[in-house]
Amino acid sequence: QVMDNEARAVLANVACNYTAYKFFAEKQAIALDMQNKLNADFSSKLFASVDALQIETIELPYAFSNAILESIKTKQDIQAKSKYKENMEVTFQQEIMVSEQIKNQTIALARGEAEKIWQRAMANARITNATVDAEISAYGKIQAAMGLDTASNHLLQYMWWESQKEPHGDGKGGGKSAAYMIGVDQAVYVGGRS
Repeated sequence: QVMDNEARAVLANVACNYTAYKFFAEKQAIALDMQNKLNADFSSKLFASVDALQIETIELPYAFSNAILESIKTKQDIQAKSKYKENMEVTFQQEIMVSEQIKNQTIALARGEAEKIWQRAMANARITNATVDAEISAYGKIQAAMGLDTASNHLLQYMWWESQKEPHGDGKGGGKSAAYMIGVDQAVYVGGRS
């Protein structure tokens, strides 16, 4: 009976240091504190020791107990949502980094393709310029060799008439005959002054 009364007194004093909420949230820590205080008291007054102590049940009014349980559940939900938020922030950050890499890669590829197209166009332009220059030079040599007047369109007329003599069917110059416009001055038509 003496030990029971002493234990009740020590445990009541320790229990006064904690709120009802802490009894739900930190039951094991409170039990350890009660064991230490009870062991110290028993050792000094009753020459006994307390090796273990466990809080089995906590009796509170029903509404209060439900409110505490609800608050614990809400706290756990908040922690879970916070963790989810942190995970999603990391995920979104990774998505942003991937998107940046894709953007940079797309820009680099587009610039490379544009440069390739530009270089191809410039090469084609150089080839065309070289071809035109060569043709101009060749026509100039023909004109000079034939003694045609450079101020007139005699070379152009000559080329047009020569094209009319090219083979059209059998490869020997004999196939279809060329069609001519009757009543039209060929020099005017070929010279482009129509």
